Amino acid sequence: MKFGWTTTRTNFSFFLKIILIVGAVYLAGGLIPEQIKEADRVTSTAVGIIVWIIQMIVGIGLTKIAIKFAGHQKGEIADLYNHYPLFFKYLF
Repeated sequence: MKFGWTTTRTNFSFFLKIILIVGAVYLAGGLIPEQIKEADRVTSTAVGIIVWIIQMIVGIGLTKIAIKFAGHQKGEIADLYNHYPLFFKYLF
């Protein structure tokens, strides 16, 4: 608990940015396909799949950030998306 609290307190602005970015990605991911669904079901499905892939990549990034902080390293915003080559390994 002490490690988590200290890490959060000393990196609060970073974690706030991460929360806002990830929240926006997931919010947009829920709203965009719904808006398109009314117009075209095929396009909505394709967009839904793309959004799902983006959310998975962000999930990989969140895991990488957590691992970095657990190893007493600093995370970076770029960690949210720069591990996209691991997508298929993560998927399977």
